[in-house]
Amino acid sequence: MNSNRDLLTTLLQTAQRDQVQIRSLLDRAVHLQLRSTMKSGLRELETMEASARSVALQRGWDLPEMDALHCFLIDRLNGMRPLGRCSDSRIAELMIRMHTQGMIRILRAQHRFSGEDPQIRILSQRLLDCERSEILQLHRYL
Repeated sequence: MNSNRDLLTTLLQTAQRDQVQIRSLLDRAVHLQLRSTMKSGLRELETMEASARSVALQRGWDLPEMDALHCFLIDRLNGMRPLGRCSDSRIAELMIRMHTQGMIRILRAQHRFSGEDPQIRILSQRLLDCERSEILQLHRYL
């Protein structure tokens, strides 16, 4: 088992999962500043996904995407719009939970697969920093 590859897979899937979840909440945000924060986070996650794919390509690795069932369930949930708008505080709460779960996934993967590849380690730290920054920015909407 290649620990660097496993860590990179976790990073890719975390970035994909977070993008899907942000997109599902973006149109529900009322405050323009919250929307801006969410869009900024989305762009950063898209960049990280591209970086993870680039690293995998350089190494000749074929990384698995998010599983089809997970994508289906997220798609179904996105189609189930609640009546009315979610409050910005509820959106911030959901996103903080999502980012915290992402950080836990990455930290567990780092602990389990203490890879030696500096490029993957840097990407991993970058994703952790992004998650942490988003959490700090979202706290003002609680």
